[in-house]
Amino acid sequence: AIAAYHKAKALHPVGMGIDFELATLYLVLQNYPKAIEFCQNILAAAPPPARKAQIHHMLGGIYGQQKHYNSAIVQLQQSLAAVPDQEKVYFDLGLSYFHLREFVEAEHHLLQCLKLNPDFPSAYYYLGLIAIERNQPDIALNYLAKVEQSKEEFVELYFHQGRAFTLLARLDDAILAYEKALPHYLDTPVVYLNMANVYLLMDQPHKALPLL
Repeated sequence: AIAAYHKAKALHPVGMGIDFELATLYLVLQNYPKAIEFCQNILAAAPPPARKAQIHHMLGGIYGQQKHYNSAIVQLQQSLAAVPDQEKVYFDLGLSYFHLREFVEAEHHLLQCLKLNPDFPSAYYYLGLIAIERNQPDIALNYLAKVEQSKEEFVELYFHQGRAFTLLARLDDAILAYEKALPHYLDTPVVYLNMANVYLLMDQPHKALPLL
């Protein structure tokens, strides 16, 4: 497919549609430098606002996948400048700021996402994680409950509920949450360590020791 598109590109070097198809194909193949190259070709051709927003959003996603979050933020902001009020772009901005641990900005953009679409479970999920980082477990549990009600699968949901319950000293609830998390973390020490810590807080070392 790539060879065919390159052949078409040679015949029609100014075609933004071909550049977009090539950018998308290279993105799927995780060849990020080539994907970026063809995105930049599209932007250089001064596309209309909707396509410009789409390409900047795509570039934001590419940089985000490479953990270049500051570069991602620049592209996502340019996407919003071209076409305001894009819920997914606001979410991706929130996620980028979250990974940079800039929680004020992350919260702002996640709330903007929810303002446009109140049914966006991933935004509630990351707001819950921000609340845990701020030592606000009650707020975290409210957000995480909305995620649970959505019926979408978030494999780390119960793990983070366990963290929030522990902060509230609701230790029985913390153990129940971690037990629900275990099937997703069978080879991950952190869940066992957290459960052991809760059992120690409950003064039950005989249950903690087998987890260590």
